[in-house]
Amino acid sequence: MICGNDVRNWCEKKMGKRNQESGMKSRYAVSSVLALCLVVFAAVSAFAAESAGNVIAARRDAWAERPKQEPLAGKSPVYVGDTLITNPMGRLQVLFRDESVLMMAPDSRAEISNYVYGGGQQPSFSLKLARGMTRLISGRMVEGNPGAMKVETPELTVGIQGTRVVVEFDGKTSKVYGEKVTPGLPILITDKKSGKTMSLTESGMVFTLAPGGPAAGMILPMTGVDKQKMGGLAMPASGQNAQYAEAGLLPAPGKQPDAKDAEVFALLKAGTADPNSSLAAANLGNMALIDERLATAGNASIEGTLEGMSPMDTGVYSFNVNLMSGAITNGAMKGTHNTSVSYDLTSGTGSVSGNNFSVSNFQGSINTGIPHSDVGSSRLDGTASKGFNSIGDIGASGTYEIYGNGMSHGTGTITSGRRTR
Repeated sequence: MICGNDVRNWCEKKMGKRNQESGMKSRYAVSSVLALCLVVFAAVSAFAAESAGNVIAARRDAWAERPKQEPLAGKSPVYVGDTLITNPMGRLQVLFRDESVLMMAPDSRAEISNYVYGGGQQPSFSLKLARGMTRLISGRMVEGNPGAMKVETPELTVGIQGTRVVVEFDGKTSKVYGEKVTPGLPILITDKKSGKTMSLTESGMVFTLAPGGPAAGMILPMTGVDKQKMGGLAMPASGQNAQYAEAGLLPAPGKQPDAKDAEVFALLKAGTADPNSSLAAANLGNMALIDERLATAGNASIEGTLEGMSPMDTGVYSFNVNLMSGAITNGAMKGTHNTSVSYDLTSGTGSVSGNNFSVSNFQGSINTGIPHSDVGSSRLDGTASKGFNSIGDIGASGTYEIYGNGMSHGTGTITSGRRTR
């Protein structure tokens, strides 16, 4: 890569050579070389200054070492070579140019050691985690380049191929959490000491390499403690800032959203505004990527259709899911079954694991001519083959069962599913 020093040295050589000449020809030649140097140096400087991404949320103290420490706030650029730091109360979220997202928990330190995207070059992204916990949500960089993203701890190299992964290092133990693993694109974990590589292939599993533990590390299901620790990556908010936190966006510390902020946020959230509009750019920064933030850090609303044993037996379902925790709330099913059974179930809860979803613990009623109120065992179980990260068809399939007062009142299939928010 050409750097400023290369340009300066070239210019000095050319200028020195021209200065040995004399007369009008020399003056014109020197002027031409000087002009060329200024153009080339400006172009190289602009290239060198291109940011890798921008801060989209900062909580309490977060800063970058460049090598001097500079505080970070909403919209602050980050660059290759920056060491990003949060204090014991700080949190940070960064959106990179390829739509990858980095989240840092309190008391963390990580260096952006490499970032290449665009310009016809081979994409690559390396993050060196020296302390704490980070979450990486892969973006466009891994499309067709599954080995482009890496996170390193002093002990491990973690290859990210198209997933959501959390990496932790406390000074002794390295842990890799498969928060959401895309089928067919495992997380590749290489022990730097032995050179051996293990594959983490399932969501909800965690790899641990600890002193005194198995030399090759071990993969086990996540525990409640693991999930609680990952909660440190969430960006807390209250009052007016709560709606921004839902999308992973917060104004700079101490700044409340103004009227235009709220207007832009509402329009983009509803999907009715151009994210590239000047209004969006002026008020919320690089908002062309707001949908990605909503998809990966917010709450998704899912709805679809049900069909019983006969095409005449139809119904609908819906639920909300937090795509960070996988928790399902506000589950509902409503329809008819065998023409004589009607059901109206609400308040269901459940969870998402990978692309699978399960909802139960409903409230509401079933009417078979006699009302039934004990409906908690009714269930909705399915798979979203296209995942939950995009607005539109999720490729849902599965089954449902209407259950009340100790007996089943019918089963059927999930025939469609769509993410509406």
